[in-house]
Amino acid sequence: MVFVWSHVLFPKCHQYESHALLQFKEGFVINNLASDDLLGYPKTSSWNSSTDCCSWDGIKCHKHTDHVIHINLSSSQLYGTMDANSSLFRLVHLRVLDLSDNNFNYSKIPTKIGELSQLKFLNLSLNLFSGEIPRQVSQLSKLLSLDLGFRAIVRPKVGVFHLPNLELLDLRYNPNLNGRLPEFESSSLTELALGGTGFSGTLPVSIGKVSSLIVLGIPDCRFFGFIPSSLGNLTQLEQISLKNNKFRGDPSASLANLTKLSLLNVGFNEFTIETFSWVDKLSSLFALDISHYLSQISRN
Repeated sequence: MVFVWSHVLFPKCHQYESHALLQFKEGFVINNLASDDLLGYPKTSSWNSSTDCCSWDGIKCHKHTDHVIHINLSSSQLYGTMDANSSLFRLVHLRVLDLSDNNFNYSKIPTKIGELSQLKFLNLSLNLFSGEIPRQVSQLSKLLSLDLGFRAIVRPKVGVFHLPNLELLDLRYNPNLNGRLPEFESSSLTELALGGTGFSGTLPVSIGKVSSLIVLGIPDCRFFGFIPSSLGNLTQLEQISLKNNKFRGDPSASLANLTKLSLLNVGFNEFTIETFSWVDKLSSLFALDISHYLSQISRN
């Protein structure tokens, strides 16, 4: 009973973490145009020093240590800049950080992001960041999910493709992300989303090493050439979108044995396709986009 009473009297939140969060709040203004989500609202507005930060909107604490481990400020209408002095980087126990769909006014992703070494989920998508992904992101070895999609960044660092525990990498719709894809290594990656970027060149043969891959999304890029036959080694693939690139040749050699495919989009490429009879082998398929080739097939 004494324990319960004392736990009510004394807030769970560590004071330095509460101060860090309040300082972070003060660094931004609320602007309802800073978030695209119509259901978004300013989560930080209810934060104040008289309440336990573990109960604040968007904040979760560890049930034993009471350290802040989870921040979700997605669509919180935050407008302002982030820099290396941000108090956010004092919260070194963070495992989840979601700042998506706010407006950081073309500031750079601070290099101090690397000090959050316990992070498992990092979402900085739908923000107006500029510049490179700092190399410190590629040192966050515990990351399982990294989402920098939709106008978040300009230039990539190869290291983010090689994070040892990463399962999801989303860099979609950053049109200034360009260059060739790096060589792939065996990894835990299950979803690779690069659609709407400026990546170009041929798909590396080494993509066949990512045997855990379930979703491969590379539509609306600048890839060209033949689909490597090694793609056929990725037998766990369930969804592939290659739409609107300049791939050529016959894709059946690479795709026909991917029997778990439920979605396949190969439209608007330069494939030479005489028949899609091989698609009949894909017994799990329920979504297929080949509309660009229907007239070509009918002529043959």
